[in-house]
Amino acid sequence: MLKVGSELDLTTSVIVATKDRFENVLSCLESVMKQSVLPETFIVVDASEKDGLQTQLKNKLADSSIELIYIKAEPGLTRQRNLGIKANRNELVLFLDDDVVLDKKYLEQMKRIFSEDKKRKIGGATGFITNTSDYNKFSKFIRKLFCLAEIKKGEVKKSWANCGVASEIKEKTEVQWLSGNADFEVAKKRKTKNVYAKLLLSFQEKFASKILLSFLSLKCLC
Repeated sequence: MLKVGSELDLTTSVIVATKDRFENVLSCLESVMKQSVLPETFIVVDASEKDGLQTQLKNKLADSSIELIYIKAEPGLTRQRNLGIKANRNELVLFLDDDVVLDKKYLEQMKRIFSEDKKRKIGGATGFITNTSDYNKFSKFIRKLFCLAEIKKGEVKKSWANCGVASEIKEKTEVQWLSGNADFEVAKKRKTKNVYAKLLLSFQEKFASKILLSFLSLKCLC
């Protein structure tokens, strides 16, 4: 059950599903280790063909308070994330793509959103990617004309095209969907609304007692 209180009271796991991208995972871990508020656990579900990632992760976390859980798995994003969920023991789960690099206060700010949600109505939270640019004018015109995905405020079009969160958004904004780059899991099922958020229904079907929440990274490596 998600507790109400200080954001520092919310225990958190970070789950990364990866395959054959050691350097990216290690960069992702470094950004997690530099957070102003650290997670309790860093869970890596590895489908790499080569061995060696576990040893490198252990070396990185040798002097850290963050617990490492390493799981070897067959490739498949949903399968790997499900294995990460099964290994989780904390109240919140942050799913990260293996090429994500977080802003230093990202985790602290996201946890604060849940702590301040006294009525438990927020389904998740996200930031925005800082090292990408929005579409140019011609691309925007084509996307509008053919009802394709574009950068707006997290809308879903009638064509089912999903629109990403624009980088100029600086305040809390309710949206209809989120990218799956990073996801939260809460241990108590409840009705929620999106604040840069979505429910991951593919996970909810298998783990019916849990709700999975989403937020996107502040910075991704190209």
